[in-house]
Amino acid sequence: RLERAAEQGTSVSGMPFQLEYDRCYQSVEALTGPLRQALFAPSHHMELPDYDELQEIGRGGMGVVYRGIHRQTRRTDAIKVIRPDRLAVHGDHLAQELRQQFRREAQLAALVAHEHIVPIYHVGEVNGCSWYSMQCVNGKSLKELTSDSPLSPDHAAKLMEQISRAVDQVHRHGVLHGDIKPHNILVQSEDQKAMITDFGLAHVTGTSDLTTGVAGTPAYMAPELACLALRRASAEELAAVRTSAADIYSLGATLWCGLTGNAPVDEHLPLAEQLKNVAAGRLRLTVPEGIRIPAELNRICRRCMQSEPELRYSTAGQLADELLHWLNRPRWNRSFPKLQQQLLMIVAPAMVLAGLGVSWLQRLKAPDSLVALTILSSYPALFMVLARASRKDGPPDPAQRELWSIWTGHFAATVASLVSLKVLLGTGAWLPLFYPIWAGHSSLAFFAKSGNFSVGYRWIGTIWAILAIVLALIPEAGPILFGFSAALTCLLITVGDESYRDR
Repeated sequence: RLERAAEQGTSVSGMPFQLEYDRCYQSVEALTGPLRQALFAPSHHMELPDYDELQEIGRGGMGVVYRGIHRQTRRTDAIKVIRPDRLAVHGDHLAQELRQQFRREAQLAALVAHEHIVPIYHVGEVNGCSWYSMQCVNGKSLKELTSDSPLSPDHAAKLMEQISRAVDQVHRHGVLHGDIKPHNILVQSEDQKAMITDFGLAHVTGTSDLTTGVAGTPAYMAPELACLALRRASAEELAAVRTSAADIYSLGATLWCGLTGNAPVDEHLPLAEQLKNVAAGRLRLTVPEGIRIPAELNRICRRCMQSEPELRYSTAGQLADELLHWLNRPRWNRSFPKLQQQLLMIVAPAMVLAGLGVSWLQRLKAPDSLVALTILSSYPALFMVLARASRKDGPPDPAQRELWSIWTGHFAATVASLVSLKVLLGTGAWLPLFYPIWAGHSSLAFFAKSGNFSVGYRWIGTIWAILAIVLALIPEAGPILFGFSAALTCLLITVGDESYRDR
């Protein structure tokens, strides 16, 4: 029935032919695979020119993958051979299309050289069956790595940053991969290097060289393609809609699988139901219980999987840059292992006490020098905490150097402002203007930190900018309001900055 549907270009049970065929094949293969292996593996030996010791290591709907040793180089390669039984059950026309599709897969995979793309070595044909050889990756697929439990956020982000770089290079050559998913990402065991493979559904941008119509894996398929699959669109319609944005959606869905162990839709549902869920935007984006996904990675995934293509990342390279930026974020528990507790226990109380002390000295009309020393008394507490909390083993890392630079600069600007106002305005008149300026310095410091640290610091910087205006309007409340605001800031950054929980 499936073969008749293929010849007629129609569908079966409301499903596009290719998807339904693959589903049926996988079910039959799961049942008959062990029996076939037991009956035929001992007596059947595949022979290919220039390769010895061929051993089957994988089998899919399109081809069989063998491991073999190249005779001249003694290099261990993986060799993919088109399935003879797939050709036998088709008519001559469809069999020829399958051969062309298989050869095009090898050609497109070989078109782009990149360290995170499995390289193609040789292409040939034996006994009417096309084959090509490629690097034999010693490792597991991302799907296998996440079968028992999800990856750590750092591990998942690192792998997908590498794959995004490779996909960006593919796109730059005018090629769309078309089937990015955890199954097609191989991770080398020795160095955890990720490599993308299987260009069976790839095609050149702007062409309609697709022979299978809408195909792919529904759980990782962009919604615009799922809509085409549901209404059984032609290859020409697919080529008009399929863009790099669809690959970027699949990258986000694959990252989500790495972080949670699950696809964005339930893969156990019938394929038609999966397509309907994807097309309607009914995704499983609730973080499973017991799993913590950093807010920034969650945001990256959701942006990739926006229903509207123009709302996704414009390029895979842009996605890779975001992942790399997150990977290079400061790790407070690595750079300053005890900073979180000491900010709350030492710096925050010191800020409050300094504010109360200045307010009390104002009422007593104490000398300016004593008031100035009390204002600056919170800095020794901050610098002592930074020194005590810093990691002692190894040289200072960028996070340590940057944090020290920011607050040393903050201290220098504060002293310069204090002295300048005292010289210009004289005794007593400088203090009401000092606190708005000091708040402005703090606003600038938090905006500077938001560039390389947490985006949330921009909101704190905005609050301090508003506070500077408030302090100018009610100067009599300056010392106390500033002191309590500084203590509250310590609380906010220790509770809200994920880096303090990031090891």
